[in-house]
Amino acid sequence: MTESEQRHFEVVLEQILHEVKTVAEGHGALDEKIGRFHKEAGKGHRPAMDLIKFSHDELNHKIEGVEHRLDAKIDNVHEDLKETREEVKEIKCDLKETREEMSAGFKALGERALAEH
Repeated sequence: MTESEQRHFEVVLEQILHEVKTVAEGHGALDEKIGRFHKEAGKGHRPAMDLIKFSHDELNHKIEGVEHRLDAKIDNVHEDLKETREEVKEIKCDLKETREEMSAGFKALGERALAEH
């Protein structure tokens, strides 16, 4: 390679290095801008995220209140059913006694009717 060719090669190489440095600096600037954007976007979204969290917490609180009221009502229904079952048992016993008394009365009536005939 001649001295002129070598000098030309060095000039081209310097231009390429300069362009690579320019691209690297541009990349660094873009990286910095993207970082700032992410930071600003995060700050911008914070109020919305806080509002969503607040709404979520409020809904959870309301749902828990509904669950507690519903549990209490279900417990009341179970207690009412228990009392109703006891009342039904008593009525069945009363009906059984009444049926036995009526059966005994009909039997006695039938025996008396036979005896009179």
